[in-house]
Amino acid sequence: ADIEWGPNQIDERHRFVLSGVFELPYGIQLSPVVQLASARPYQLTAGRDLNRDGTNNDFYIFPDGTNSGRNGARGDHTFVSDLRATKFLPLGGSRQLGLFFELLNVANTVNFGSQYQGNGRNRAFQTPNGYLPGIGYPRQIQLGTRFLF
Repeated sequence: ADIEWGPNQIDERHRFVLSGVFELPYGIQLSPVVQLASARPYQLTAGRDLNRDGTNNDFYIFPDGTNSGRNGARGDHTFVSDLRATKFLPLGGSRQLGLFFELLNVANTVNFGSQYQGNGRNRAFQTPNGYLPGIGYPRQIQLGTRFLF
């Protein structure tokens, strides 16, 4: 049936990533990364057995009578901006010590992506219930070192 066809759960219609490395004075390297992506789909279910086949995973029926179909809803778009600054210290020969500072999710954007409640019988229907794995983190700061030889 046509309603059985739809996007998969990681389908992003548009994705943009911008990154670079900039050499600043005093041997400092600046590396920004910006990611933008369109909303990912998620499944809407009725939360009850509408067709009496013994399973409670039937597609959600909207108030106008249309069927939601496979992954028939879209969550939020994704926006993440990260920044890394590195200072290299020479240790003689080709050896260097890199000291770095990372600021992840600079804008502290909440990224739910497709993590939404899709069960039509749940009071939290179509509201976020988690963060997008790997991207949904709050602003973070990391310090580290790197030895090059």
